[in-house]
Amino acid sequence: KGVIVYRNNPDVEGKMNVWLAESRKVKSDLHLAIHSNGSVNHDANGVEVYVEDESSLGFSFANILYNNLFSIYPYQSPETNHGVKYAHGALGEVNPLNISRGVLIEIAYHDNMNDAKWIVDNYQKIGDNIASSILSFYQIGG
Repeated sequence: KGVIVYRNNPDVEGKMNVWLAESRKVKSDLHLAIHSNGSVNHDANGVEVYVEDESSLGFSFANILYNNLFSIYPYQSPETNHGVKYAHGALGEVNPLNISRGVLIEIAYHDNMNDAKWIVDNYQKIGDNIASSILSFYQIGG
């Protein structure tokens, strides 16, 4: 579709600062951090997406991303519907001082048996869903 994707090296020293510097160097339109989540008691589940705040350049994309991924998440309930959350300075990958359009997605909880199994069994579907969200946000036709 003409989209250029850069993948960071997860083994690089300095990690996040290096990744953000790489995004800035290539002048990326979107810095998307893809994570899985963990919980203290290993019993939480669900999907959530982070931006700095509601005025973030990534806010509208974050909503598209969240809604699309949650639509294929098999354990939908009010308890798993975490939505788009605000980092308010707590997450460097979405902080506008580091990157202009940063969005972080927590796909599901890797320490919850059902969520972990869903991730492993559906990684291609999840990846396709994320890619579709990006194309939709940038209005790139299918």
